[in-house]
Amino acid sequence: KRGRPAARSVLGDGPVPPATIDLLDMIPRRLVGHVPGDDGLVIVVAPRFKSDFWREFARRFGIKPFVHVRLDRIGSAAWQAIDGQRTLREVVTVMEGELGPTPELHERLARFVLDLRRNDLLALAEPSREASTDSG
Repeated sequence: KRGRPAARSVLGDGPVPPATIDLLDMIPRRLVGHVPGDDGLVIVVAPRFKSDFWREFARRFGIKPFVHVRLDRIGSAAWQAIDGQRTLREVVTVMEGELGPTPELHERLARFVLDLRRNDLLALAEPSREASTDSG
């Protein structure tokens, strides 16, 4: 009988180490740009192709090199709160201040962030050990 598959790290770098980090303690950093939409929501601008070959192919055949991803109200609030310094826990606090009570905000943010990471639009970093052990 087969056992359960090994747990995977949220970073996607192999099995979960013995001391895991809560996703909310991770620091997200944007890897692509964005523009404001006419409605005030965020439009993420990401490269359509990663390889030089496909970028050149697209250029020769007039294919637009970027895709535009329009975010909803919650996604826009999250994207704007992500500054490369705040943890996801702090991002939630900023979002709650902007959006008010939002059902399942933690779960939606987790899915959103992991989707962005999977598509190379966002990076996740562990908080520095010095910052987390500093007593001030």
